[in-house]
Amino acid sequence: MIPGNTLSAIAVCLVGSLVVLGAASRSRSEVIGVYDKQKLVSERPRLETRTKELWQKMYENLLSPEEKGALKNSRLQFPWISSDGEALNFISNSRQQTVDLPIHSLLLLEDACTAYAWLHHNGYSPVTINEYASVLKYRRLNDPGAEIPPPLKALGIPDDALTDPEVSQLSLRFRNSAYAFVIGHEMGHILHRHPGNRAVAPHVSKAHEREADKFALKVLKEDHQIPIGAILFFQMTAFIASPGRFDSPTEKEWQKALQQATHPLTSDRVRGVAELLHTKAGDYRENREIALDVAEKLEQIAKEMDDHDWQLYFKKIGEEAPIKYLLPRKK
Repeated sequence: MIPGNTLSAIAVCLVGSLVVLGAASRSRSEVIGVYDKQKLVSERPRLETRTKELWQKMYENLLSPEEKGALKNSRLQFPWISSDGEALNFISNSRQQTVDLPIHSLLLLEDACTAYAWLHHNGYSPVTINEYASVLKYRRLNDPGAEIPPPLKALGIPDDALTDPEVSQLSLRFRNSAYAFVIGHEMGHILHRHPGNRAVAPHVSKAHEREADKFALKVLKEDHQIPIGAILFFQMTAFIASPGRFDSPTEKEWQKALQQATHPLTSDRVRGVAELLHTKAGDYRENREIALDVAEKLEQIAKEMDDHDWQLYFKKIGEEAPIKYLLPRKK
């Protein structure tokens, strides 16, 4: 078990507030992304307040004096959805020292954590989460008639899923760790004064992403926190944001797309995080085995991102499968 610490302490006060994820009735005239606007409006105060509290705890307890000085003027901002229209994306601006945490992205990531916790606890396959992410990629949010349900509804997660204490605790551990990793990563861009991805060559942008990942891991390690939530974050973004092999007509053109992309989630980036966890596993002390397990799961994600058959499968699912195909099924 992960010992009590700063991020775990804040988790305790969030348990009650998490059990508010019952599906609202959808009105197709007021939808942002996959959620009713009313749903995002109702969840906004909770997500904004708790995320600010999490960053404040990280800032006060986990940063060096030099890091605090560099990040003292940084601010979190909460647009409804990412400025690029992506379902799951977080953006930093080192010049303005701002981090955009879209409410849609925060809720989508939280729902993925809830879905994983319930599926795992009840012996169902978590692959349906990847399949849902593929639907988000291949049936764009603004496609006419797409009408993609929110994740808990699409994946058949019951409204009372979080009333089970074990599901609630696992979901919360994943959610807080995922949020902390995301915030740490974006703050890493501000700390190192990275310009926007389009302002530099692709290989420089990718190096900046690795540097920001390294900072996020460093911050969490200060609290002896293993980034278990990074598994779900990378699982989701691997299928939403990564250039897929079969998105290009040939292998050569796919490789070119990977090289030219300014902000992709590539298998190399995922492997880089896994390698850092492997290298530093001993620093997690009694949680060393958990760190190695997380590293292995990240390596598996990277392997799947490079597997042609796996990629073709998810493209077919994303493009053609009916939503009911995403309902729970045994492993």
